[in-house]
Amino acid sequence: MSQLVSTSLCTQDQLRMDQIISLNQLAKNYKGKVYFLAGKRSIVDVSKFPSLITFFLITSGSKQIKVLIDGDNPSEILNEMDTICSTESRFSSNFLNTAEKVKV
Repeated sequence: MSQLVSTSLCTQDQLRMDQIISLNQLAKNYKGKVYFLAGKRSIVDVSKFPSLITFFLITSGSKQIKVLIDGDNPSEILNEMDTICSTESRFSSNFLNTAEKVKV
């Protein structure tokens, strides 16, 4: 059953590009619609990547984004979005073995 859910997404820092791409892919694969709102006029369909990038460039100072989800199981996508938007780094460092030769 389709549900309409409205909530707020709070971020401490500006989102990284990999987080924005992950949000876009999540919205594209979701069987419903996901929208972000900031202020009174800025609204964007998260599944449309160029619009999403523009939205984050325009609202770079905003720490709170309103999220509208229209579809099945909105709590699942909210949990996934929360995981994506966490401030922890998703990159890990691996040191090269000095005995290995690497061609650059």
